[in-house]
Amino acid sequence: MPSNCRILNTICFGSQLEGLTSLLKYSSIPLGCCGIVLHPEWQRCAYPVTFFITAPLGLLQAAIAATDAEHVCPDFCVMEE
Repeated sequence: MPSNCRILNTICFGSQLEGLTSLLKYSSIPLGCCGIVLHPEWQRCAYPVTFFITAPLGLLQAAIAATDAEHVCPDFCVMEE
C-alpha cells in the first residue's frame, strides 16, 4: 500500500481528488502534475478538505458561520445567475 494512501471503507485512494472523482463522480481538470476538482454546483469555487476535530458541535457550527460571514468570493469564482 502506498505511503500516501488513505483508507476509506476499505477502499484506498491516494488523494482527495481520486476519492471525489471516484466516489462522488465529481469532474476534474488537470493542472500540471495535479488536478482541480470541479464541484457540481460551485465548480472551481469549492476546495475539498478532510479534517478531524474534537471540538463540540456547537463550537464548530459557530466557527463555520463566522467564516462564512467573512468570506468574499474572488471574481473568477462569481457564479452566474
